[in-house]
Amino acid sequence: MEIECLLENLKEKNFEEKLSILTKITEISKNTDLNILAEYEIDNILLQIFKDSNTTQRIDLYKILNSLFLLVNDPTIFLEIIKKDFVSNNDSSLYAAMSLYFLMSTYNINYSEFYKLFYQIISPTTIKKDIETVLCFVKTILSTSIPTLKCVQAYIKKLCSLCLLLPTSDTISILHTVYVIMRIHPITLKMCLSESIDNKLLYCLDISFDTFQPYLFEFDILYFSIPPVKKIISIIRNECRKKTKKYEIEFLLNEKCPYSINI
Repeated sequence: MEIECLLENLKEKNFEEKLSILTKITEISKNTDLNILAEYEIDNILLQIFKDSNTTQRIDLYKILNSLFLLVNDPTIFLEIIKKDFVSNNDSSLYAAMSLYFLMSTYNINYSEFYKLFYQIISPTTIKKDIETVLCFVKTILSTSIPTLKCVQAYIKKLCSLCLLLPTSDTISILHTVYVIMRIHPITLKMCLSESIDNKLLYCLDISFDTFQPYLFEFDILYFSIPPVKKIISIIRNECRKKTKKYEIEFLLNEKCPYSINI
């Protein structure tokens, strides 16, 4: 088979050639029986390529790794390497996080610290390097029922705080993402309201995964930015007011009358 020939050619090639061959294998595999592919034992070949790669090369591998996972017999053999890259705080950490999340979701692997550790990866540096990938992935991991409310709020708070440090174009993209996340988790819209202020953290300027002021005072600052930013803030706040009004009406309609009226 063609795949067999390609795998044979991997042995003596440089990294760029190996990457090209692996990419071609993923394309061919779309029309190939996975049971047949399992016979080629790609696991060890791919694992060795991974071990021999440097940080920059590994980023390119990560970009096709989720497709390659479908070709190997036991994707979990990559778990320790991926975890190590994930917590290494280098350029490959973001892409390692994406592969790790794929393994967690597809193969039911539990990694309780994932959300907290990925939170730490998000920074002005990672945003500037690949904002589209970062924001898309954040939406992906927060669009399920797995993260707790506190976790979702922590991510929203961090994204909003980054808006104060980044160029306007990035701020607009981030605020769009925040809006999407808030619509997925409507209860987080209350972060726009002053009543969400935690008085114990009133003078706390530090923001961490576990400790942060839930009220989005960042919106108060950003509202006085350029019109496109102000518009998004207004949209989010209007959504908050609509939801709040809706809940108030539902509460009144469902509330039982405490006494009876005789006519």
